[in-house]
Amino acid sequence: MSNAVDRNAAAKARAALQGIEVFGVLGRKLEALPERFVFYLVDNWPTPSFSPLLLLPDSDLGKQDLPQLEQLYSTVRIANSTVKDTPYFTFIKQDGLYDVPSLEAALSAADWHKEDKPLLVKIFTGDPDCSLPEDHTTEVTEFSRAGFPAAYLDLLREGFAADDAYVSHMEKTFSGSSARTQIVLIRNPEGKVVAGGAVSVRDRMGFLTWGTVARAWQGSGYHRFILNHCRAAGASAGARMSALTTRNDRVSGRCDWLLELFICRKRVE
Repeated sequence: MSNAVDRNAAAKARAALQGIEVFGVLGRKLEALPERFVFYLVDNWPTPSFSPLLLLPDSDLGKQDLPQLEQLYSTVRIANSTVKDTPYFTFIKQDGLYDVPSLEAALSAADWHKEDKPLLVKIFTGDPDCSLPEDHTTEVTEFSRAGFPAAYLDLLREGFAADDAYVSHMEKTFSGSSARTQIVLIRNPEGKVVAGGAVSVRDRMGFLTWGTVARAWQGSGYHRFILNHCRAAGASAGARMSALTTRNDRVSGRCDWLLELFICRKRVE
């Protein structure tokens, strides 16, 4: 029985690591860090949602790991007021992959802590439902050619409180990657943009980011529509799987595979 459990845990660990590779769509893999970690870094967004520094399954924290991570973070941090400016790493929420009590003891001794609410990585592999409410239309724009459509900027300002600095970091995130990024908008019969989102594609993987629904139409099911049409745009660009990250309970719905990451951070006064 023990061997069967070990094999099952190992299979889940391999699957989880394949899921983590989606962060390489916009990020680059860093090698200069403790060997127990893997890190896909998006230069303009060093947060767990874009750049999840992952402790590999079946690994413990070494005595110098956390100081090294703090030093590493000091070299990648950016002046982005929307980013929680503390060193961090993540580990997979799954039984049998880590000695969690030992991890938590090491965190406490170093004045770090594990956040209670995990980051959800929702992964999709099937064909999306590309239906729309009657008389609604979609628009797909290539970011590399046109930047952000004005209507999408309006959505970002409302949904993410995105000021000019925030938008500038987004632009650098997309333009600094070799991924192909498309912006998708949905308009209602009156021509109003009710939802929008972005999808970036590289190596047959799609990363879904900054999806939002206009405040006046929230709670009307548009999140599902924009998610599916972003997935469809990604599939048209060659993605065979796509993923999004969220800690928002309102971002609900089915996915083909769910990966949960606990976030650990340095405590700050």
